[in-house]
Amino acid sequence: MERHLKRVAASYSVRIRKKKPSIGDLNDALKNGDAYDTVAWREIQRLADIRNLAGHDRERDPTDVEIDELVRGVDKTVKTLF
Repeated sequence: MERHLKRVAASYSVRIRKKKPSIGDLNDALKNGDAYDTVAWREIQRLADIRNLAGHDRERDPTDVEIDELVRGVDKTVKTLF
């Protein structure tokens, strides 16, 4: 997801300030750079939240439904967001 969002930022000439941006950093910059609207921003933020549940020591593990949502959501984002 990060790699794809970096490519989208480059195509929209959206400047990313951090050297190692998170999905949230990229998502915020793209929304603020008018690459997409609030609805798309929220969808990507949801995916980032699920990814953080899976990748970090959090209060709970993601459910099977959330993991499926993450996989499908990333696939959709890569295919529809340019």
